[in-house]
Amino acid sequence: MKSLFSQVPDPMTPHSLIPLVETQPDSACIVRPSAAQVEYLWEIALADLSDASQATYCARLAHFSGWLGIEPSHLPILILQSDAASFRVSAQRYRKSLETGTIAPATANLALAALSRIVGRLHEARLIDWSYRAKAFRVETSRDTAGPTAEMTHALLAAASSGQTDAHRQGRDEALIRLALSLGLRRSELVRLNVEDVVDRGGKGMTVAVRGKGKANKKPLQVPFNAAVALRRWLELRERFASEDDRGPHPLFIRLTPASCARRAAHRLSDEGVAHILERLGMLGGIDGKIRAHGLRHRAITSLLESGAPLADVVAFARHADPKTTMLYWDSQREAAEKAAQVVDGLY
Repeated sequence: MKSLFSQVPDPMTPHSLIPLVETQPDSACIVRPSAAQVEYLWEIALADLSDASQATYCARLAHFSGWLGIEPSHLPILILQSDAASFRVSAQRYRKSLETGTIAPATANLALAALSRIVGRLHEARLIDWSYRAKAFRVETSRDTAGPTAEMTHALLAAASSGQTDAHRQGRDEALIRLALSLGLRRSELVRLNVEDVVDRGGKGMTVAVRGKGKANKKPLQVPFNAAVALRRWLELRERFASEDDRGPHPLFIRLTPASCARRAAHRLSDEGVAHILERLGMLGGIDGKIRAHGLRHRAITSLLESGAPLADVVAFARHADPKTTMLYWDSQREAAEKAAQVVDGLY
């Protein structure tokens, strides 16, 4: 038996915030809530999350539901019918299955965080009188995502701006790279940008509205001069491509395959598409080593730290909640510490 949830629970006790239909007197079945009641519970569980975060949490909760052997939509109902002890036993068994499975620790932590969140939100709504917080798996920090060197970044920009024969591809790639560097954007933030997010006031400057990691609302960021010039050039080139939906939103960065160019169709560039662009430009620029999209953000933050910018300014640029996270991006910090250790070692 995987879980206490696998047993048929007792009929659900009606709650004041979400009254449930009654069972027939001679029925041994559990109470079946209406679709509206189930939707209400999910609204509580996923409130204040962006669309992308909601999709991630739903996928992880679906994984847990599949492990239990139930329909994902029934999960909040079963939590309401459970007690703290039975849920924690089930959650601990699930955690052990993740520990011995093939899912990466970071992905497993998303599943555990989703469980903690749904229970926490139902508890905040006073639908249950207990809470649960999962213990996360330890995730080792990887150095494989370190940013490119300054020389590699210059070579990448040169390949984007002058090494291509297609004007549309050149305009798109240069705008994408300069925007990623100048604003320290994550790959997901880049691909989610729409034409409508760009506000160009000419001499008064340009802003682009970015939805940050885990944020529900977009925040306008000031676009510096070089990035604004590249973005204006791309927007002019972008006008020849029609969107699939004239009502919008219209993706800012689009695929430029021969087929889409022939049809002048505007299909949003994917995460994999960004990775392919950087790989192609890396080869074009003769760069020894793979450049990742997050590496550009890494390079931008490292450059600010190396320039002596105040840590508070760099944290604001990176849009990090914790300065410790920002310091993880300082590629030369470890090298400086090693040199300092050698100096001390030579003194005695």
